[in-house]
Order: sequence, then C-alpha cells, then structure tokens
Amino acid sequence: AQWQEQALGVIEAYNLLGADAVQPGSTDFALGAEKFQDLSGKAKFPFISSNLYWKGNGHHRLFLKDSVLLERQGKKIGVFGIFGTALPLPSSLEARDPHSVAKRMVTKLRGQGAEMIIALTHQGHDLDEKLAKSVSGIDLIVGAHSQSLLQKPYQEGDSLIVQLSNQGQ
Repeated sequence: AQWQEQALGVIEAYNLLGADAVQPGSTDFALGAEKFQDLSGKAKFPFISSNLYWKGNGHHRLFLKDSVLLERQGKKIGVFGIFGTALPLPSSLEARDPHSVAKRMVTKLRGQGAEMIIALTHQGHDLDEKLAKSVSGIDLIVGAHSQSLLQKPYQEGDSLIVQLSNQGQ
C-alpha cells in the first residue's frame, strides 16, 4: 500500500507540473507492469517508452506509447523515451536495443514534421553520451538514473545532454 501511495503522489506531482510526457524509471515498476498500467491511468500526461515491449505472446507489442509530438510556439517537437537495457524490469517486460530504436524514432518523428527531437532516457549519463554519439538527429537528451548533477548541459556532437539529479535537482 505504501508503494502505491508513493506512486500516486509522484503522478499527482507530475500532473500539477503539467508534464508533457514521462519516461518511467526502474522504481516505477516496483509493483509490477500491470499495476503500473493501472496507476498510469491517473496521469494527465502520457508515459512513453519506445523500447519497452511485452514478453511472450505480446513480443511485438509495445508496453507504452513510443512518442509524442508536441507543438510549442508554432514548432513541432518530437519526444520519445528510452529505458536502459541493464536495468531491472518485471518479468513480463523487456527493453530492446536503445540505439536501433532511437534511430527509428528520429526517422519517424522527423517524418511527422518534428523540427526538434528530445529523448527522455532512464539509463545513466555514460549511456546517454554513447547514444548521442551513435544516433544523429537527437537535439536534446534529458537523462536520468545515474543522478549525475551537471552544472551545464553537456554537448556530444549535435546533441545537448542534461541529467535529472537526486531529489529533482
């Protein structure tokens, strides 16, 4: 019951902040994939992840919506999510290769008219750097997991990388 109350509190905080999209992290699955889906129904924003899939019979079925296309000040912004393949997941889910999925998402979102591409990742700063090196077309990576507090955005090629740090810093 405590995990559920905490999860509902986090969702409500994101609702109040007006989040446009959220890539879940590993602790978001503490109650399992099915309970996560139940709780996510209380969100006023989409949870997204382009590389989380159901295992087994649903092997080709995405767990969440892969992306969102936002419009801000007349510009289209494509946002997709990536979950780290080495992180724990419920046994019913699997995380697929972030690099091939990210390449596909950049192509998809640019094809939908996105002028800017943002990747929301939960894999850690080192893997965000590798992603930026191997996948062109990502303008901004907003990363989490390693809780690396960066004093300013890190530039890797044409991509800027920022990290969510501990306690929402």
